[in-house]
Amino acid sequence: MAEMKRQGKRRSSQNAPVSPYMEKVIRINRVTKVNKGGKRLAFRALVIVGDKKGQVSIALGKAKEVPIAIRKAIETAKKALAPVNIIKGTVPHEIIGKFGSAKVIIKPAPPGTGVIAGGSVRILLEAVGLKNVVAKSLGSDNPVNTAKAALNGLQRMKDLKAESELRGFKLPVRFNGEDSNKSVERKTLDTKEDDRRKTIDRMQQAEEKANKEKAEKAKKKEADEEKAKQEEAASESGADETKAEETSSESTASESKEVTSEDSAAKEES
Repeated sequence: MAEMKRQGKRRSSQNAPVSPYMEKVIRINRVTKVNKGGKRLAFRALVIVGDKKGQVSIALGKAKEVPIAIRKAIETAKKALAPVNIIKGTVPHEIIGKFGSAKVIIKPAPPGTGVIAGGSVRILLEAVGLKNVVAKSLGSDNPVNTAKAALNGLQRMKDLKAESELRGFKLPVRFNGEDSNKSVERKTLDTKEDDRRKTIDRMQQAEEKANKEKAEKAKKKEADEEKAKQEEAASESGADETKAEETSSESTASESKEVTSEDSAAKEES
């Protein structure tokens, strides 16, 4: 009979569906609520749930029995899974997560480092799927507050593409991952080459601008000189015309005088 029961338990455990989530109970506390009739005893469970693919959540569940409190916390956590930015098994940059009086520093690490953290922070980092990361808890050592501070830091991790679109230019990123030295050297050389090309382009643009300004000045000078010559020629032609008018008026006056003198002579003769 006992053997049959054992076989039935084994079969039920084998047939049970495998959950895609990592579910860890961090802490179970006994809490009491004071009413008129006295104190009510209950249990509070802190649970971390993650899929090891970049999603994680923390939740608290309260009930009069421990299994019910754990089930409540797991259901709440599954409904509130938060996405986390992960790059090659580590975080993209260093960040400090805060919650209450707790602070948690999370830093990226090269391959082979593993998860260097303790307590609820370690379980949270493993549940989200991080393989190489370093974390240090500062301030409060309450597991609830430290776990929430670590989750706050993970949720505030920035995405390279989103930041580049937000700022309007491509960001020069240095990633501490595989072949980091080669990638950094290559990026440094590319940056130097880009700087050199930009300097040459700036010099060429400045030279073109100076040549353009010089040509415009020479053109303006020529136009001014031509205008001055035209004005001088116009003034000379005007002076000649006035002289011609004066000579013509003088000749007319002399002719009129001669005519008058002839008329007077004719009158005297008559």
